[in-house]
Amino acid sequence: MSCLNCRNIARVLTITLLLGSPLALAEPGDSVHEALLRGRGVVPDAAGLSSFLIDFCRSNADDAAVDALIQQLGDDRYQVREEATAKLLALPVLPEGALKRAAATGEIEVRLRAAYILRSASQRSQEALVIAAFRTIESRRFPGLLAPVLDTLALYDDSQVIAAGVRAAAATAGTDDAKRLREARSHKAWCVREAALGALSAVAGKDAAPDLRAALKDSDDRVRVRAARGLAELGDRTALDPLLQLLQSDLVNVRA
Repeated sequence: MSCLNCRNIARVLTITLLLGSPLALAEPGDSVHEALLRGRGVVPDAAGLSSFLIDFCRSNADDAAVDALIQQLGDDRYQVREEATAKLLALPVLPEGALKRAAATGEIEVRLRAAYILRSASQRSQEALVIAAFRTIESRRFPGLLAPVLDTLALYDDSQVIAAGVRAAAATAGTDDAKRLREARSHKAWCVREAALGALSAVAGKDAAPDLRAALKDSDDRVRVRAARGLAELGDRTALDPLLQLLQSDLVNVRA
């Protein structure tokens, strides 16, 4: 093992200990991301990552209950606000995406309490672990993990998680996933639609062109730019006008 890899693994294991997480010894050849996963009890192979992502999604499945609790953070009654705060803190997996949205856009009481919950439960943050799982899937190119990758991606609006998830979807998708990817083009989460287009381009090549052209009319500029870039890579000139229009997007990362 190289000295650089040794230092990376040592750094990850030190962080894991500081977070108070269950520690599993990294194995020779582990990447930084794989060492982090092992340090949090996740085996970084196809079966282990599948189980982790499926369990993670299952723990976050009850969106209605989470939304109700977040709404109660702004209730007129102090006791209701306190109980909602305690229940959110007690959830086995912190609904970070929903709490971050509430901390940024909710009423003042909701914003303050959502930020407090995020700070109080920071040691339970799953974002770094999800990113590590996505990057391991990308680097190892484990097949058969498209469904849990897309399901997990739908839970987040963090740009780093989404970027890692989009690449993981393209890495794990195979030709047999084309139907699932086309169905995902109508998903309510823009990041899932973007990931589906990227993965479809990777597995279908020129056969993805009709899907990419249709996605130029998507309601989200981030999906539209993914479609336009996919067409440009195929040498399809239909991408030119949409790309020029997207230079006027309100989203900085789209204009870039």
